[in-house]
Amino acid sequence: PLRRSRSITAIHDLCFEAVPEMVDDDNGRFLRREVSRAAVRSDRVTALTETMADEIAAQYAIDRAKVVVVGCAADRTRFYRRSEREVAEVAARHGIFGPYVLAVGNIEPRKNQVRLVEAFAALPDDLADRFTLVLVGAGAWKDDAVREAADAALAAGRRIRILAGTVEDADVPALYSGATASAYVSVYEGFGMPPLESMACRTPVVASEASVIPEVVGDAAILVDPFDVASIAAGLERALRLEGAERDALVEAGLANVARYDWADHARTLLATIDDVRGASAAGGTAR
Repeated sequence: PLRRSRSITAIHDLCFEAVPEMVDDDNGRFLRREVSRAAVRSDRVTALTETMADEIAAQYAIDRAKVVVVGCAADRTRFYRRSEREVAEVAARHGIFGPYVLAVGNIEPRKNQVRLVEAFAALPDDLADRFTLVLVGAGAWKDDAVREAADAALAAGRRIRILAGTVEDADVPALYSGATASAYVSVYEGFGMPPLESMACRTPVVASEASVIPEVVGDAAILVDPFDVASIAAGLERALRLEGAERDALVEAGLANVARYDWADHARTLLATIDDVRGASAAGGTAR
């Protein structure tokens, strides 16, 4: 179809190019073959962040002006601080008791849960004995190392829960709301929705300083080196010891950061891009 018509291709990330060992093998082969063709042939490409737009242009040697940023946002009609009663009901339904750290993302290598589990296990005993690390994801692949790390942490007396494919979307806001902190320490992303969702629920975020994530979280998260277990552990400890005005300040910074992203604004950008491409076609530009 791209040979015969004008087109816009949306590229969420280039994990299959940047970290191919962390992608499902069959899917990676398909994406490496097809996305490069689409990026070159399309009239426009959309990316979710400025950082990813730069990366796409460089990877496929296309004009950076051809790549338009059409971002994401947290749906604030769903992601907001839930009541203590709702939090308690949802947590109990999923077997979570006592204070916890929440990490949302499929159980797979790119999300870096092995180092997160190891960092959690390395926390001082006064924290590790109180908290549970809860991993929530819609699915799992190449997850053997994550489960082995969790088993090792459990054997050492740490509390880890892996909830892969068992948590409905409706329960996620309450899980964010009940967490003392959330962690998002991916090694690579195209955007990263969980930090914004957590911020919208007024829960402090520990986030990776890699890839696009610093652009997304701004100055509203505790940034850590995702390749350094000690750095992740230090970030978790800082988040779990936050109190009073310091915690309130980070929560308010998170809410302000969430407000930077708006689905309606992104939709208008996409519509303007469609009109631009359609207008070029009507003016007699070369069809593809």
